[in-house]
Amino acid sequence: MVRPATDQGRAILRAPRTRMKLEGAAASESDGTEVPLPESGDEYWPAWFDRWLNGKLDVSSTSERAELELLPSVSIPTLTDPTHKFIGGGLPPPSDRGELTAPAPLPPTPSRNRMPSVQRRFRESVNHHVDVLRDERDQLGALTAAHRRRDLLRWPTMVRRAGLDGRIAGARDITVDQVLAVKRSGIWRTTSLKPIFSGVRTYCALEGNAELAAVDSVWRLPRRTDDRRVWLNEQQLNECYARARGRVKVRVALQGFLGLREDSARDLRARDLQLESPSPRMSFGVKGSDGERLTISVDAEVAGLLRTWLESRGLRGEDCVYPVGHSTADADLRELGRELELPFPLSGHVLRRSWARIAYQANPCLDQVRRIKRVLGHQDVATTWHYIGEEYLDMEAGLSLFHARMRAAARPPEA
Repeated sequence: MVRPATDQGRAILRAPRTRMKLEGAAASESDGTEVPLPESGDEYWPAWFDRWLNGKLDVSSTSERAELELLPSVSIPTLTDPTHKFIGGGLPPPSDRGELTAPAPLPPTPSRNRMPSVQRRFRESVNHHVDVLRDERDQLGALTAAHRRRDLLRWPTMVRRAGLDGRIAGARDITVDQVLAVKRSGIWRTTSLKPIFSGVRTYCALEGNAELAAVDSVWRLPRRTDDRRVWLNEQQLNECYARARGRVKVRVALQGFLGLREDSARDLRARDLQLESPSPRMSFGVKGSDGERLTISVDAEVAGLLRTWLESRGLRGEDCVYPVGHSTADADLRELGRELELPFPLSGHVLRRSWARIAYQANPCLDQVRRIKRVLGHQDVATTWHYIGEEYLDMEAGLSLFHARMRAAARPPEA
């Protein structure tokens, strides 16, 4: 910090061997060259120099003593004497000088990153909406709430990319034209728009735009013609488990062999694993820490892996079994898929879908579907069928069985 100089300080500022860092001027040389002053005529001195002129300098400070030693003709004991005279007779005692006037403060610099008021109001509205759904209505888990907030905050940008005005301060500013423009722009796939439209429609329904939310035709998306779902077969899943090491092996076991969601795996604690009993089991939140808790049995191979993992890491009690973020975890799985030369990217969703299909194929009945649905945390059995990927085959088999029975019933009885 530096202060403007007065006539009382010019003599010292121009003293030989004075070494100071001045704002807008270079330090003086030891041969007695005067310190060059700024072109504006304003001279500056350090903050400690002002305290010395007013007799308030604390010479016990190491940094201030070091700076005082730069003054060639003034010793530190002299400065502590309130009746001292500057050598050469330039300055009166501090009691006769009076206090120096501090410079006027500079005006505050306006922030360059202030969020526009419309954008700020929209963000506050979205945060309030998501907090209500999560805390008061208990409709969203932690991870789902984060995804819902992200999707809603993307809406103004999507509207602008679709060619319309994206200044949206709340649900009442969302219009039919915006929804149709986003839907018809062709920028986003149906699979990407589906969760976003669902979140925006719920936001409109609960935040004062129920008229728009009630029009089904506006929100209806075209039927998806592509199916990008992929599954691992039993051999590929076993190869993933055999090739993986460390935390990647734990991830494959939790999602590929037990069907856990990613947030459920991250929220799993060491106390949730009962691996020492004759029948190992584990309990977890179906939809993260906020969801229903479920207890399932654990295969002996997976139980041995988890037991070794806990012991090697020294995990116990409230320690997280799998404290790995989403980006790192998915990067681990993609690298594993490249090592195995899989024809598609490996992800946590692929592991869960593969577990659901293999579990269903082991016992293809409706009771098994209900069990799979509960472990996956689905509210609708149609979602579970979608994960399994056997809906069309089952439909075809069911219709064939129906027609066979109808034909048999239509035959006349044999005499």
